[in-house]
Amino acid sequence: MTEVIGFGVLGAGAHGVRYLNHLARGDVPSARAIALWRRDGVAARELAGRFGVQVAPHWRDLIADPRVDALVVATPPGAHPEAILAAVE
Repeated sequence: MTEVIGFGVLGAGAHGVRYLNHLARGDVPSARAIALWRRDGVAARELAGRFGVQVAPHWRDLIADPRVDALVVATPPGAHPEAILAAVE
């Protein structure tokens, strides 16, 4: 049996939604979306309902979620370094 890799999606704008769609469709059979974070809480909750995932209250909570094995960083490029460095700590 293949182990499922849980993905967190940090930044759920146009690019983040694209990744959520891929994960929801099963484009990668061993991967599934677990949770997302988006600065706009209302939009985050709408997307979470649409994709059947949880909303992390803060992006650091998404990184700390023990169910998240891999992270999609789909924030504006200037925010990438902070999130990536936090994820590898």
